[in-house]
Amino acid sequence: MTQAFERPDMWRNRATPITSDVSTMEEIASTVSRVLEKNVEYQQISWDEIKAQQSDELAEMYHCFDLYGMDGSPYYLRRWLGQATSFEGYLRRAGWSDR
Repeated sequence: MTQAFERPDMWRNRATPITSDVSTMEEIASTVSRVLEKNVEYQQISWDEIKAQQSDELAEMYHCFDLYGMDGSPYYLRRWLGQATSFEGYLRRAGWSDR
């Protein structure tokens, strides 16, 4: 949400349930496969492995997402900012299809 840094007055003192489109890890792997034109499969690792590789805060955030999902609506994001870039669109614009 670069808008929060680029336009802080727009967001100051607001609590807004926004999120981008939410995809499962399998859907993300499928999108990466399509863009790279290579087979990419998602393989979940144990929480102990995640904790060993990430900060405690990041591991806890992922664990909460796994337990409770993500709460928010892309409706607000689109209402204020227009159409958001899709994950696939981002990968293509970032040059992943050229790898």
